[in-house]
Amino acid sequence: MKMLSRCASAALLVSAALLPACRVSPTGKFLGVSVGEQRWHIVQTPHFTLRIEAIKAEAQAVAVELESSYQLLADLGFPMDKDPGLHSGVVIFRTQEEYERVGPAGSSGYFASGFGPWDAFGSTFVCYGGISQSTRRVVLHELTHRFVHYVFPQAPIWLHEGLAQYYETVVLRDGKAELGLGPRRLTRTADASSLSVDLLPDTSALMAMDAQAFYAARSVPKEASDTDVGEEAARKQGHNYASAWALVQGLKNGAPRDAEQLQAWLEKMAAGKPAQAAFDEAFAGRDLAELDAARLAAANAWADHRATVMRTDYEVRRDSPPEARELSPAEVEIVRGFALLMGATRKDFPELKERARAALEADPTLPEAHLLEARYRALQYDDLGELEELRAAVKVGPDSEVAAKALFSVLSKSQREGAHEEAEALLSSWLPRAKTASLLNNLAWYMVLHGRVEEAIPLSRKSVKLDPSCHECFDTAAFALLRTGELRGAIEVEEIAAGLAGERPPAATYFKIIGLYRAANTAVVLWKKRPEPGTDPSVLPPSVIEAIVAAQKPGMDACSRLGKASSPSGAVLVTAAIGEDGKVTEARLVPPEEWSALQKPPTEPPLKDEAVIRCAVEQIRLARFPPSSAPSQFTYTISLHPSSGLL
Repeated sequence: MKMLSRCASAALLVSAALLPACRVSPTGKFLGVSVGEQRWHIVQTPHFTLRIEAIKAEAQAVAVELESSYQLLADLGFPMDKDPGLHSGVVIFRTQEEYERVGPAGSSGYFASGFGPWDAFGSTFVCYGGISQSTRRVVLHELTHRFVHYVFPQAPIWLHEGLAQYYETVVLRDGKAELGLGPRRLTRTADASSLSVDLLPDTSALMAMDAQAFYAARSVPKEASDTDVGEEAARKQGHNYASAWALVQGLKNGAPRDAEQLQAWLEKMAAGKPAQAAFDEAFAGRDLAELDAARLAAANAWADHRATVMRTDYEVRRDSPPEARELSPAEVEIVRGFALLMGATRKDFPELKERARAALEADPTLPEAHLLEARYRALQYDDLGELEELRAAVKVGPDSEVAAKALFSVLSKSQREGAHEEAEALLSSWLPRAKTASLLNNLAWYMVLHGRVEEAIPLSRKSVKLDPSCHECFDTAAFALLRTGELRGAIEVEEIAAGLAGERPPAATYFKIIGLYRAANTAVVLWKKRPEPGTDPSVLPPSVIEAIVAAQKPGMDACSRLGKASSPSGAVLVTAAIGEDGKVTEARLVPPEEWSALQKPPTEPPLKDEAVIRCAVEQIRLARFPPSSAPSQFTYTISLHPSSGLL
C-alpha cells in the first residue's frame, strides 16, 4: 500500500475568517427530513449501509451524500493505490426528540463500534434529521480514525486526533475544498468557557503523551466527573485536543517544508516503519522548537478569528442514486429496539420487551429479531431464555455471523453441560469462513484463553484489518502478543485499543492493562540490566514472575466472568514450574488444606467456584516468561472476585 503525494500543487493557502456553521451536506445542500408521512428505508452503497426514517428519494440522497463524504476524505486525506473498502452502518432518526431518547446526552450524533448494542449492524454512526454540519463532522472525524488505523496504525495519539479534527471541518465551496478550519474555540486569555492558547501543551509534551495522558478525563472516576478534579481533567483533555489540531494544522497549512516533511513521515509509516524511526528520518535536522512555532502560529491565528486554510480544486463525485428498500415492520422494531439498548435502564425494559416481541411476531425468520429478544432476556437474567433465543437466531440464520458470534460468546462462558462442546463445534464451523471483525475477534479471544495463541494471532490481525476502529480487536491482539512474550508489542497495541475506545468505559480498563504490561516489561528490562544483588542472575527473580503473572489480568477477568452471581470472593493458590524457554511446564492448584503449612498463606478464604479455579490455574499455565538459563518455580496467590476480576 502506498500513499500518493499530497495535492499541494493544486492547493492555494489562504487566510480565512471563521466560517459560520450551518445544517448542510458536504455540497452545501440542506438535507433535513421532508414534511409528510415517513417510512424507514435501507440503502446500500459501497461503503455504507444506511437505515433512515425518511421518504425514499431523501434516503437515496442522504446515501449519495455519505458516499461523497467518504470519497472526499479518501481523495484529500488518504489517497491510496487501493480503496481499503471501510464499511460502516448509519442509522438516522427523523426527529431530535427520538434521537435524544437513545443517544448520549448533549450529542447530535455518535459512533459505536460493532460490539454491544449495535452489534447486529456492525460499526455504526447514529444521528438524526439528515446529514447536518455537526453530524457530518462526526462521520468525517470517525472515518479519519478508521483510515489512519488502516494506513498507519502505529501513529501516536496526538496525530490521530489532530488529523481527525483537521479533516472533520473540510468545507466545499465554489468548486474548492477548504481544509484547516479550527474545531474548537480558542482565546488568548483563560476563562471557564473556552480554551487558552497559553495553556496548550507544546509539541514536546504532546509527543510524550500516551493515551492515558492525552485523554486525561477518562482516568477520572465517574463519581468524580462533576467535581473540580473532573472539570480540571476535562479542560486538560480539551487543551490536548486543541494543541494536537494546531500542530497538524500548522504543519499541513504552514511552510512548504513543514508540509513536505509531515507527508514524508506519514508515507514512511504507511510503508511499515515504526512511528519514532519514521519521524526521525522525515524531520531529520529539525528542532522541535521549529515545529512548535508552527503549532503556536496556528493556535494564535485561530484565537484571532482567522485561520490559514488550504484551498484546493475539488469536484464532488456524485453517483446515481442507489436502490432503497422500505424496511418491514419487524425490521423497524429491530432498529428502534437496538437503539434503545444503547443506554437502556430499567424504565426502558417494558418498551424493549414490546419491540422484541413485536419483531418476533411480525417475522420470526429474522435472526436479528431473536437477537433482540435474547438481549432483553439477558437483561432479565434469564440465562436459559437467552440461550434458547440465540440458538433460534442461528437456526433461522445459519450464515449469520452476528448470530453465530452472539451464541458463541454465551456458550464460551457457560458452565451448562454440553456448552463447551457446542462452542467448539461453532468454532470449527466458522474458522474457515468467518469474514467479520466481530466474529473473528471473538474466535481469536477464545483461542488465546485456551492456549491456541499461534492460531489466534492471524485471526486477530485479520480482524483489525477488517475493522480498524475495533478497540476490542486491538485489545485481543495485545493479549495474544503478551502470551507470546512480546511485551513491547503488547504495550503498543494496547495503546491503540485505549486510543480507539474514545469516551467509552473500556478505556479505563485498557489504561490499567497498559500499566500492568509496562510494569512487566520494566521488571524484565531491569532484571537483564541490573540483576538483584545476592541472586543468581540466571534464575527469574520474584519481581519478574509477579509482574508477568499480574499482567495476565485480561485472562483472569475472563475467569471471573465464569463465576456464578452467588460465588463468594476468595483466593486461588497456584504453584508452577517455568522451563528455560519461558514456558510454564506445570501449573497446579494448592489445596486449601495445605495452606497452613506455608510460610505466607493467603489472607483471604479460598474461592469455592470450581470453574473459576480451573480457569485461573489454566491462565497461569499459559503465561509466557522470558527465557533463562535455569528452570524456575513459584507459588502465587490470586485474589479473584467474580464481580470485578483480578485484584
